[in-house]
Amino acid sequence: MARRLLIRGLVALALAAAGAAGAAAVAACSAGDPRSCTITCGAGGACPDGTACGTDSYCHGSGEAPGSCAQGGGDGAGDDGSGADGSGDDGTADGGGDGADGTGDGGGDGPGACDPCDPVTQCGCADGDGCYVDGDAPGPACSPAGDLGEEGSCATDADCAAGFACHAELGLRGHCQAYCNRDDDCGGGVRLCNRAVAGTDVRTCTSDCDPLDTVACGLGEKCTLSEGADARWDARCLQHGGAIDFEECIEQWDCAPGYLCVEVDVGFAECETFCVVGDSCSSGSICSGFFPSVVLGGIEYGFCPF
Repeated sequence: MARRLLIRGLVALALAAAGAAGAAAVAACSAGDPRSCTITCGAGGACPDGTACGTDSYCHGSGEAPGSCAQGGGDGAGDDGSGADGSGDDGTADGGGDGADGTGDGGGDGPGACDPCDPVTQCGCADGDGCYVDGDAPGPACSPAGDLGEEGSCATDADCAAGFACHAELGLRGHCQAYCNRDDDCGGGVRLCNRAVAGTDVRTCTSDCDPLDTVACGLGEKCTLSEGADARWDARCLQHGGAIDFEECIEQWDCAPGYLCVEVDVGFAECETFCVVGDSCSSGSICSGFFPSVVLGGIEYGFCPF
């Protein structure tokens, strides 16, 4: 009889910089949310009830104009053409200057260009800074950027380059993952825009690793298959606890590479061999699927029943 994959504490992204731990659902928000231009669209343009995804990839409420959060770079003018950044004394913006105030040579991405800053586009921060999201803070903020790119081993956001967050689970060693609005922002493979920064609606990408490859990730890590913010399955590189055949587990990362934490009875789970549904297992049995099915990248995964 098919058994379900145990899912616990895997929905939210914990940020080491904030000392966040445990799981938290994507923060709820409603139409007309005062955090204008901070609620990014989810996969497929998904937005909270009462809001709609605009061409700028932000969710807009009933009192907001879809697309109004787009960051143009051309002339630096305010909505009324008055040059709100002080770049023109005649009510127009000249598009010149050195860009120090967020105006100037068409970039439009320095301080003042976005308020708050945008963690995906990295609009609104000075050179050398990055826009990061702390689940305990009221919104995105600029701080000195680190130098680690995708999958860099990190302890806090400060270790990661601009555009990346330190993605960790329950105190485990983290990896720098890109902020994103949609799957297309994540570079392909099996990467998905499927993780929520704890306490916010901001998303990050997942890893491009093969869950069946026992050496796909770094030393002491495994490519873990788990469920993300959109109830979609994804893959992530995480430290593992080393548990193997039929040893008790609580979370997916408790099991060694090549094993999944499978619920066998209410309140009890054990590590069982990971496989592709329909393939033969080393024991001679056939790989069984879960209910509901677990699919990533067009492949249905399951477990060897004995």
